[in-house]
Amino acid sequence: MKRTISVLALVSAVAVLLAAEPLTLAAVWVGGMCLAFVTGRGEQILLTAIIMSAALVAVHTLLFVWALCREWRRSAALRRWLMPVRASPWPGNLASAAAQLGLSGRLDLIESPEVNAFCYGLINPRICITTGMVRRLNRGQLSAVLLHERQHARQFDPLRLAVAHGFRTSLFYIRLVPVIAQRYAERRELQADDAAVLHLGSTRPLAAALVRVLLQPEPAAAQYSGAAISGFSAAAARVDRLMNETRELDPLLGRREFSELFLSAGALAIVVLAGAYSVTAVLASHLCA
Repeated sequence: MKRTISVLALVSAVAVLLAAEPLTLAAVWVGGMCLAFVTGRGEQILLTAIIMSAALVAVHTLLFVWALCREWRRSAALRRWLMPVRASPWPGNLASAAAQLGLSGRLDLIESPEVNAFCYGLINPRICITTGMVRRLNRGQLSAVLLHERQHARQFDPLRLAVAHGFRTSLFYIRLVPVIAQRYAERRELQADDAAVLHLGSTRPLAAALVRVLLQPEPAAAQYSGAAISGFSAAAARVDRLMNETRELDPLLGRREFSELFLSAGALAIVVLAGAYSVTAVLASHLCA
């Protein structure tokens, strides 16, 4: 069932990508109809513009699939890297917390001094936690971290981030896409925080665990950064949000971003129409000659 949901998510992402430029295609159609009244070759220009738009969507799709395949390979490489470094037996506090939260079959403990935990795996998400984090957290803090990562696993966040990376790669020329992708990743972290707090009924255990991560001397997860993972990344803003018990999430796009998207779509439509006009003019001149 979970694999079916994951495959459907991938197919849906590709379908969305096929319509990644709806504003541009609409602008191309309207612009082509306007040219039909201004020039004698409006219909030909419109047809050429539609063909060019289809080619643009095809390029987007190829780049998206290529980026997604790359994330798939990185995820598989991470899984292979983790297998030989798994630690056993589990400490008593980790075993009891995992059993209580239903994570016994989806949790990996690896031997590492880093204070880190993350969710990985595009199709079958798993949770990984280091021995360094287990040693430094008490039972309540450890449960908060596991609840946070369990929410990532339940929501297939590694797959979601891989899809976001695919859009970021395929629409590289739109300045807002990396900004939206980053905001989306941050939003997933905050939503996982909220799920953990809702289960525990308190913000303090999760905030204390985040502080532990912030206080470690070296940045965590350097060897994991190549794969699509939902890591337990700490930020002072997240701690402040938890301590102030702020639950509202900022929208992914504000009015300024929406305006910029419309302008980007319009600019791209003008480029497509200009190219279509030039191609049609060249073809017409050759046919007349």
